[in-house]
Amino acid sequence: MAPEAALADEVLAACFGRLSLRSQPRIARVSRRWRDAAALAFARRLRWRKKACAARLPLPVRAVPGRDAAPRNEILNVGFSLEFLGGGDLVVQVVDPDARAVRAADGHFLFHVTTAAGAKVAASLPLPASIAADGAVDGAVPAAFAVRWPKDDPIARPGLSREKPCGEYLMLWGDPSARGIEVALIRAADLAAASRFLAAPNSSAVAAAFGRGGVEENIAYTRASGVVVACSPPRAGLPPPAVIVWDWETGVCLQAAVLDGLPPKPPPPPWGGEPPLRFAAGAEVECRVAAGWAPGVVLALRPDDESPYLVRLEGLGDCLAPVDSARVIRSRAGGEERRWNQRTCAFEVAASVSLALHPRAARVAVGLWHECKAAGVVYAVDFG
Repeated sequence: MAPEAALADEVLAACFGRLSLRSQPRIARVSRRWRDAAALAFARRLRWRKKACAARLPLPVRAVPGRDAAPRNEILNVGFSLEFLGGGDLVVQVVDPDARAVRAADGHFLFHVTTAAGAKVAASLPLPASIAADGAVDGAVPAAFAVRWPKDDPIARPGLSREKPCGEYLMLWGDPSARGIEVALIRAADLAAASRFLAAPNSSAVAAAFGRGGVEENIAYTRASGVVVACSPPRAGLPPPAVIVWDWETGVCLQAAVLDGLPPKPPPPPWGGEPPLRFAAGAEVECRVAAGWAPGVVLALRPDDESPYLVRLEGLGDCLAPVDSARVIRSRAGGEERRWNQRTCAFEVAASVSLALHPRAARVAVGLWHECKAAGVVYAVDFG
């Protein structure tokens, strides 16, 4: 079946699936004309239906951290962001995620809260063009404003627990289900909001890839493309992830591609209650301190009710590691760090994801970056 016919049938089925049984006999009468119209109406979306391929882009860092003895104390907590410029050039920027206290979108600070009655309230504060050294603001700053949605509004649904800025919008979304995922967009300039239910892809391989970690920060949207894109969580070695593309207006899944074969899912380890720790007693580690990273040896596991490790650091004595995270304690031997995935009950690579949509072409840039280490990879995923 041609791609335009397949897309037309999916949208038609989604529309008629909401009608009563009395309306079903009328579907056949409009099927052919619907396909002809859809071939024109969805012309911009058809490019996302073509076969996807991924190409690794050159970066001045290695994809996987080495296990050499090179000094690494200068790397504390880094990641990177991706952005396509208007001309189509891709910009890769190294950032410090902990340096941002509040998220901004399109020159605004956005805040949203859920009231005790279940309603959602959002406020937008426009940012000034510039601020002088003495604190004087360059130009008049428009007043802040707020909008309230009642508890029965789709925007106020409690399941929309995750958020990230996407250009001029703040995106909210919840946990994916077997049917799909609920997504909402709030525009920074005027707090205009819209929500969609994005249908789950008909691909068991893609579902398995996303089932390993769900949809955390690995989702993006731009008004120019008109699509929402999500990729599966990073895996060991940072191979190309699985990618899902949805049409925002209809919620139809345009593309679901596995760009690299998935390894067999490991059986869950035997454990009960608390997740297992990454290091055993006697492991040679490094701990983050004020001056960088200090080498040491793990003396004991769970020495008290709050700390996972008691570590003896060289020149600093015995210290407690407050959390079992690569941002605080890591292996002295280098290589990829791991973290516990509560969803899959397994250790997985500690890495973050950054996505960017090309303003005109059917292309997605996917960046994968190891936590606390200058190592990562960027893939250009093209559709057709």
